[in-house]
Amino acid sequence: MSRCSVVCLLTVLGACASQPRYIVTSTPLKVIDPAHPGLCIAIDPTDPKGIWLWDAGRSGCTDRSSSTMAADRASVTRATAGTVNASFQVALMSGRNLQVRLEAFDGRVRDAISGLSVPAERRAILEVPERPPFGNR
Repeated sequence: MSRCSVVCLLTVLGACASQPRYIVTSTPLKVIDPAHPGLCIAIDPTDPKGIWLWDAGRSGCTDRSSSTMAADRASVTRATAGTVNASFQVALMSGRNLQVRLEAFDGRVRDAISGLSVPAERRAILEVPERPPFGNR
């Protein structure tokens, strides 16, 4: 292998290793009901239970109007190359639990049940400052 090939290979491997850890929805995903404003969702592909939820803030999912909560009965697995499957449940006010199944791939997070999807981004850290929408203060 030539010296140039080795340098190129190390550069590619370094870029892959430095990919930010969390997959985070850029806008809320409507997983509960079409009338519900949706949830912001973060997935840690390296953690088998790594899913967090919050209500969007003033700037969408880059800030929040509620606390950040670990998802109930969370499960994260790698599927085909580049796809991450995630599932969790949401306790509804009716007393029943809603099962949510997501697929994260190609810069999107998709609800596997409804087919709805939103853009997603990678973040190295999961710090989400609290900034409620203007009408909530």
